Amino acid sequence: SLQCHIQNILYFIFIPWLVLHFSLGTNIFYFLAIISFLLVISFAPAATKKQPIPKHLLKKKKVLSILSFIIIITIALTLEEVFKKNVISGVVIESITLLPVFFPKED
Repeated sequence: SLQCHIQNILYFIFIPWLVLHFSLGTNIFYFLAIISFLLVISFAPAATKKQPIPKHLLKKKKVLSILSFIIIITIALTLEEVFKKNVISGVVIESITLLPVFFPKED
């Protein structure tokens, strides 16, 4: 839907732009990464009525979500500061979208 596209543009273009243009300390990004990790542990994988996750795949997908998060953050830690902040902000955005508030009410 158009609303979804507008949200994605705001999340994945505007927020990284803000990261580049405002001087936020790296420690803030590390803190946000920890919060994001907790969100991934709590809410991943996210299923909807249109895209349900079979029960037999839930545990595997949760483990893969956590592993993917750890790999991405580990790689980000090796990057230059500006890239590190952008990767972490992307992970933060993705983890926030796991929250139930971002799933439309489906009947």
